[in-house]
Amino acid sequence: MSNGPRKPTCYECQHDFRYTDTIPMRRQGVMMHMNERFCLGGKKARRFKKSDPQKYVPGWCPRRKNPCEWRLYGFKSHCEELLHFRLCQDIGETLLPTEHRYALLCEGRTDLSPREFWTRCETTLDPTEGILENPVEMYQVLEIDDGLKPAFFYKTERGFQFVSTFRAEIARKNKLEED
Repeated sequence: MSNGPRKPTCYECQHDFRYTDTIPMRRQGVMMHMNERFCLGGKKARRFKKSDPQKYVPGWCPRRKNPCEWRLYGFKSHCEELLHFRLCQDIGETLLPTEHRYALLCEGRTDLSPREFWTRCETTLDPTEGILENPVEMYQVLEIDDGLKPAFFYKTERGFQFVSTFRAEIARKNKLEED
């Protein structure tokens, strides 16, 4: 899986906590002892078991969304779409999506994680089959959010391309303009 979404780790999370004090202490409803690892993401702290993954996010993570959410972004106006097409033609290569030109078109839920979707992109012609009612059009951006780290997939002539620089919060603020 080249250039796809990475498997998320707990080390990137603000709720990952290792208790290092020599004196045991009760915190968030749990007695903590030296060198024990906890997740402080929920109302009550949760101790990592020996059977839990050491590096990657466990299945019980309170931030994880199950099923994942998907959002489809398209150009907010016909003018933005024409400008993008024209720039791609003039330069001779596909430009990366700019969130200021996009707006949210629709959203839903899927059982596929971002990594599973990326694997599907490499093995099938239409990886969105069974997820979306309509196929993703050229230069649209598909977001799959598992609650840990959203992944963005940009539709180009060669299929889907993983994009790590798309800022969805800006695109969600934009409104679709009527032509």
